[in-house]
Amino acid sequence: MMKLKCGSNFFNGVQALNFIHGFHRLRYSTSCSSSTEANPSSSLTNYLVEVLGFSSQQSLSTSTKLAQRPKSAKATNVSTDLCNKASNANLITNFFKQNGFDESQIRKIILVQPRILLSNVDKTLKPKFEFLRGIGISGSVLSRIIALNPTLLCMRLNPVIQTLRQVLGSDENVCKALSSSSIYCRRGTLGTYHKHLLSNAELLKNYGIPYNIIQKHVMQDPESFVVSPLLFKDDLIKAEQKFRISRDSTMFLYVVRILRRLSEKNIESKFQVYKSFGWTQSDFFELIRRIPSCLGYSEAMTKMKLSFFMCELGYQPAYLMSRSAFMTCSLEKRVKPRHQVVLVLKEKGLIKKNYCFYSIIWMNELKFVNNLVLPYVEVHEIYANHVGVNAKLLTQGKANPHFNI
Repeated sequence: MMKLKCGSNFFNGVQALNFIHGFHRLRYSTSCSSSTEANPSSSLTNYLVEVLGFSSQQSLSTSTKLAQRPKSAKATNVSTDLCNKASNANLITNFFKQNGFDESQIRKIILVQPRILLSNVDKTLKPKFEFLRGIGISGSVLSRIIALNPTLLCMRLNPVIQTLRQVLGSDENVCKALSSSSIYCRRGTLGTYHKHLLSNAELLKNYGIPYNIIQKHVMQDPESFVVSPLLFKDDLIKAEQKFRISRDSTMFLYVVRILRRLSEKNIESKFQVYKSFGWTQSDFFELIRRIPSCLGYSEAMTKMKLSFFMCELGYQPAYLMSRSAFMTCSLEKRVKPRHQVVLVLKEKGLIKKNYCFYSIIWMNELKFVNNLVLPYVEVHEIYANHVGVNAKLLTQGKANPHFNI
């Protein structure tokens, strides 16, 4: 394919580019010979903004990163170099589009890994795409995985995939792991230290944890298991001895995964929040044993939940830790809107005063709306305002596709 150059062959380059990509692409190429003298990165920044929808700040930041050259690189004319990068960016963008990526996915990939724009389509991108298709990843699944994990295109895929195969047992499970929204394949972790995954899986097996359970957690969160075996063993010991969670508990690996992301200082800070609401350390540990996800909440979110449940509703620690939905459901999107509906229904005598609020929180959305919202016109507007929908659409069953009413 003819490459666009700045110089005497520029007119021929424009003709080729115009023939392939149309006039819309032409003006980003012509800027290479004029505007780059005043602002060398202008052609690339304009391309990112006007073709891919970058903000000016995002575009400038990306162009600046690409303008930086390794110390070992040979000196080149900056204008020509950035002109070539703008031309190559167009090739990369078209390659992604031809493979089913939309512009939002392309933007995300470039923002996470700007140097993707320096890749060679034939020598780098095509072989990686073919490799991923070879293990059964294609179509919309391929574009979703790459958009979630752009660094897959910057690492040696074969050894990483082989390691995942050994632990997970099949290409199907590898695909599930790579499709997980929680995975973040940083080049310095999964890409470099993937062999730690084998050691840690063996360590868990020696702990007596069934291999199907190990595989389940690795598929959900591979990166939590790509850590030095010594550090990983420390987390196992901490979960078992400090939090007193049995290896046989279904919550054991959930806690281990959360501990991977928290320092002792973080854990202590979270405990101090609970302590300020009257919780003892044993209360705190019991909560984590029953509902590990509480350890992952921000301090601000924890304060809001405890303030509402304990100060406003008067619940005690033992009651909260025995009813997981209170602590795990969204306060703003689920708990508070339903609480307002219940208050009005009780005040008007439409439901019994002792109606169990927890049973209401536990209901799925369809059942709650059908049973406690639609039959009572008094709460239509209240509930609609709290969940941010139009009351008329709510009564027609068009406010939320999950209602199906």
